[in-house]
Amino acid sequence: MSFLLTVENSKVIPPRPEGRIALLGRSNVGKSSLINAVLGGTHARVSKTPGRTQTVNWYLWKRGPGSFKILADLPGYGFAQASKDSRNQWARLAENYLRHDGQLEGFWVLWDSRHGPTKVDLEAIEFLSLRQVPVTIVMTKCDQLKTQSERVHRAREVHKEVGMIKKSVLISDPVVWISSRDGTGFKELFSSVKDHT
Repeated sequence: MSFLLTVENSKVIPPRPEGRIALLGRSNVGKSSLINAVLGGTHARVSKTPGRTQTVNWYLWKRGPGSFKILADLPGYGFAQASKDSRNQWARLAENYLRHDGQLEGFWVLWDSRHGPTKVDLEAIEFLSLRQVPVTIVMTKCDQLKTQSERVHRAREVHKEVGMIKKSVLISDPVVWISSRDGTGFKELFSSVKDHT
């Protein structure tokens, strides 16, 4: 399916029956590439300039016959060149959306495999303690980890951080490692999404 609509006022959620999966991650972490890989084709704009998305964008995802979900793409956070006002605006938008969307069924939190979780990643995930909704940690761009030792080091780092945040956020196992370039991990990512009847 494709782009559905833009939610500019997070306190006024359009009345749609589909369950939502919210995507959170730093600017340039690969959210648009993931959305395009999930939906097939070019639906989300992939920009080389971080910080382009300033609203919540909804994409309709056909899971199977008669089964649909909405991927809710939240603005990327942590863009270093963004003003303090812009960062505060993101925080308000994200917090309000998390509070008011009663159809949220899960979160995909994207971390960059090349760098691991940063301080701003860990700060942003605190928003998710507002809702007891399952969180799947998605490590993007895993194809860019070239050596086995690099992969082992990053996996240990992620395992440690996930263990610490599990105290306040409902983290689902396992962490999913994906590549939007070659399709690695998408089967595991899809299996983390439950269909509710």
